[in-house]
Amino acid sequence: LVLKSGKTAAGTAASSSHTGALAGSDAAYRTLFKQAGIIRVDGLESLLAALEVFSKNPLPTGKRVAILTNAGGLGVMAADACVEQGLELATLSPTTIESLKSFLPAAANSHNPIDVLGDAQADRYERAIEIVLADPNTDMLLTIITPQAMTEALLTAQAIFDARERFPMKPLIVSLSGGAMLEEASVFLKKHAVSALSSPEAAALALGHLAEVSEARRHFSNTPFVCTDIDTLSARAKVDQVMQEGRTQLSETECLELLAAYGFRALTQRVTHSAEEALAAAQSIGKPTALKIISPDITHKSDAGGVLLHVDPHQAGAAYETLIATVADRVPEAKIDGALVVEMAAEGGTELILGLKKEPGLGTLVMLGLGGIFVEVFKDVSFRFAESLTREDAAAMLRELKGFPLLDGTRGKTGIDKDALIEAIGRLARLAVDFPEIAELDINPLLAFRDGRDFRVLDARIRLEK
Repeated sequence: LVLKSGKTAAGTAASSSHTGALAGSDAAYRTLFKQAGIIRVDGLESLLAALEVFSKNPLPTGKRVAILTNAGGLGVMAADACVEQGLELATLSPTTIESLKSFLPAAANSHNPIDVLGDAQADRYERAIEIVLADPNTDMLLTIITPQAMTEALLTAQAIFDARERFPMKPLIVSLSGGAMLEEASVFLKKHAVSALSSPEAAALALGHLAEVSEARRHFSNTPFVCTDIDTLSARAKVDQVMQEGRTQLSETECLELLAAYGFRALTQRVTHSAEEALAAAQSIGKPTALKIISPDITHKSDAGGVLLHVDPHQAGAAYETLIATVADRVPEAKIDGALVVEMAAEGGTELILGLKKEPGLGTLVMLGLGGIFVEVFKDVSFRFAESLTREDAAAMLRELKGFPLLDGTRGKTGIDKDALIEAIGRLARLAVDFPEIAELDINPLLAFRDGRDFRVLDARIRLEK
C-alpha cells in the first residue's frame, strides 16, 4: 500500500523543491505502482482503512461480496460503492435465500443486499451472517450496523466475532454507522481483531483493495521477452554516429533504420532530393506512393502540408515540386532536406502508436495507444516501464485501451494480430533498455493487420540525449 503526494501540478512543484529528481510525473508513478502490484490510496483516511482491513483479513478467493444491513438505504449505498470498486454483488444460492426467508420478517429483503430491518436484534444478525458466509457464492461479507431502537450493537459485534472464528478464510468487515452510539461495539471489535470502519463507502473501498491484490496474485506471472534476431551492433553504430555529429534528432530514415535493427518493418521507400529523383524512385517502386517532407525542423508533417498521398508513379516529379513549395510557404524557416518517396500502405489496417519517454529517476515508459492524427484528441493510451516489462504487462496494456474492441475487430472491421503487437511492445522495451540515450520515441502510426507479418511502421521520430 502506498500514499504518494504530488498528484497535481501544484503538489508536484511543492515536492520537487525538496526532493528534486525524485518527483516524476504522477502518471509515471501510477504506472510504476500498477506494474509493481502496489495499491495506491488517495488519502490518509483511506490508507488507515486499508491497513485496518489488510491486517485483519485473509485475501478473498474472488470478488463477490455479500452485504447485510439493518438500514436499507445504507445497503443500497454499499452496493453502489462495491460495484464502483470493481466488486461483484454475490448471487445468493436458492438454498441461502430460502433459509433467510424462513426466519426474516416478510418485509425484509432476502436477496443481496440483505436487509434484516431496523428492528433486528443480535440473534437475527447472527443467523443471517452464518447462512450468508456458508454460501459458496460469497467471497466476503460487509455487515452494516446502525443504532436503532432495538439494535443490540455489542451482542451483534460478539456474534460477528464468533462467525469470523467459524469462517476464517472469508474477509469480514463491519460498518459501524453510528458514531459514539456504537462505541462499545467498536471497542469490542477492535479488541478482537475484527475490521470495523465508519462508513459503507470506506468498507467497499478497502474490500476492493483486498480483491485487487488477490486477483493480481492469482494471475501473476513473469514471462520475459526473448528476441534473438536483434542487430544491436548496427543500431549502436547509428546512435553513436548521430551523437558524434552533435545531433539529438534522428532523421526519419535513421529512425526507420534503427527500428529495423529491432525487427520493425517499414514500407519500401527512397530518399530523394529532386523532382527527377522522386520520379525515378516512384517508378522503381511501381505502385502508388506517398511523398513526405524530410526536415529536422518539422515534427508534424501533415500540419505543415508535408505529406502527399496516393501519388501516381508517373506524377511523382510534379508532386515533389508541389510538396517542397507548400512546405516552404507554410514553414519558411524550416530546413528542407528533400522528400521520402514511400509505397502506399495496404488498405484496412488499424493505426496504433508506440512510444518511449524517459522519466527522470524512474526509468523509461513504453506507451501504446490508438494512433494516427487523433492520438492527442482521445488520449487512449496505456503505459508500462521498459526496464521490467513482461509479456503479461504488454498484454495488460492492450486490455486497458478503451479501443481494445477494435483490436478484436468490430462492425465489419477486421481485428489485428495481438500477439504480434505484444511482441512489438517487447522489442521497443528492449530498445529502450539497450539505448538509454533515447529520451523520446514515437512510432505513429504503426499500421497493424490480422497477420503480424504485415505490420508496418509508417512514421517515426526519435530524440536522443547525452
